[in-house]
Amino acid sequence: MRLLLLFTALAVAAAEQEIVEGPRDTSVHVGKVVTLNCKVSGQGCGGLQVIGHQCSCAGCEWRRAKKEKETLSDPEGGGEDQSEMPGIGREFLVAFASPRANRVGRTKQEKGAVQWMKNGFGLGTERSLRFFPRYTMVGSNSEGEYHLRIENTTVSDDDVYACQISEADGESSIISAPARLTVLVRPTAVKFVEKVAPMLNAIAGETLLQACVSRRGKPAPRIGWAISSDAQGREVTAWLGESRAKFGKLFKQHNIGTQVSIAAQIDDEARIEGDVISSLSNISFVPRSEDDKKFLLCISQHDTFPDRVEIDSVRFNLQYAPRVQLTWAGPGALREGKPALLACNVDARPLNDLKITWYRNQNKLLRHTTDTLAFEELKMEDHKRRIRSELRRIR
Repeated sequence: MRLLLLFTALAVAAAEQEIVEGPRDTSVHVGKVVTLNCKVSGQGCGGLQVIGHQCSCAGCEWRRAKKEKETLSDPEGGGEDQSEMPGIGREFLVAFASPRANRVGRTKQEKGAVQWMKNGFGLGTERSLRFFPRYTMVGSNSEGEYHLRIENTTVSDDDVYACQISEADGESSIISAPARLTVLVRPTAVKFVEKVAPMLNAIAGETLLQACVSRRGKPAPRIGWAISSDAQGREVTAWLGESRAKFGKLFKQHNIGTQVSIAAQIDDEARIEGDVISSLSNISFVPRSEDDKKFLLCISQHDTFPDRVEIDSVRFNLQYAPRVQLTWAGPGALREGKPALLACNVDARPLNDLKITWYRNQNKLLRHTTDTLAFEELKMEDHKRRIRSELRRIR
């Protein structure tokens, strides 16, 4: 009986290595996990085992095939395999596996080691990266994956990274395009610097100074200002300075067509505190009488909450000069011989210490000092008479 010895031929192309996928600019919240990608071609071993940066096969012998197509045979004379292996236009390393062989074969061409670089400093070629306990190279060797995984990120990880194939067999090293890893630190909630009372006392028409701060963020928090009918900013009525351009798109409001912009001097200051930054915003503007009982909003936005804002607010308690409106208080049209009541509607803060004086044409009506002027019976001579009221504050 003839014994048939089976031989298995495995071919490994001496393919050139190249970086087919490199890292991209990435941001991550401090304390979280991030992975930067690196994928290398020409790194696989055609099904063989990868040991270090070489392909190996337990129980294999190696032969180099140089032809485009070559008939493969057992190097120990075990007979010719009738199958042909298609070439790929370059050299092959052919491994013959035999039950009688117990040697370890290894490719003649060593692959360039892959490592990560941080700000130009190599981190090492071992996947465990033992000198950087929070760093690991993850992925499949056969797929050429050398992704950098960073756990429990800190501000010290904020840097420029690149993936590198080291020199090998006279080939120069290859480095990917650099990528920036930005570690984001959430700042403290925005607060008014001096908020000693629930109400902000001021005088309409006079310059008002305020400041607010958001501390210890990375990057620096962005701060803006607005006036709203409510403390949460759902009904913004006015934007201060250039704040509308910065924050308006983050406010989904039905009254956007009625919002106005008020001139304001805003000075923003960034204070570097180690690896983080605090933002201070100072504002100078002139509140209007119609802003009384509304809320001054200090608005903060940051990359750690890119689609929303944080707000601190304080309610205006404004003093402003009297505004007067005269109206006929009685129902129906004015008729001769009928009574009438003329009311002086006063809007002022404060309302006390106000004195009202009435005039008919240019004559002062000394006995009338209340906010109404009564006509017991209208006469023809009252037609087109000029009636006015005058307010002044008694100091």
